[in-house]
Amino acid sequence: MYNRKNLLNVRASNQTSFVSMIIDILFTHEEQNNGPVIKVKPTAKRSQLEPSRVQLLKDTWYSVGKIANIRCYDAAKLYLKPYS
Repeated sequence: MYNRKNLLNVRASNQTSFVSMIIDILFTHEEQNNGPVIKVKPTAKRSQLEPSRVQLLKDTWYSVGKIANIRCYDAAKLYLKPYS
C-alpha cells in the first residue's frame, strides 16, 4: 500500500508497463527526472530515489512473483492430473 493504493492491484499488459505504473505511483515525474532507482556508479551526480519507496517497488515485484508462482503451481495441479 502506498497513499491508500494497493500496488498489487495495478493492472498492466506486460512487465514493463507494470513497473512503469508502479514507479509513477511511488515517485513524481520530477523525482524520476532527478535520480535513478538504483545508483549504479558511486560517483554519479544524481542521487538515488528515496530508499523506502524503492524498497516498496522491490517488495511489490517480489510479491507479484510469488503470486505468479502460486498461480502456475495451482494450474499445474488442476490441468496435469493423471486420468483415472
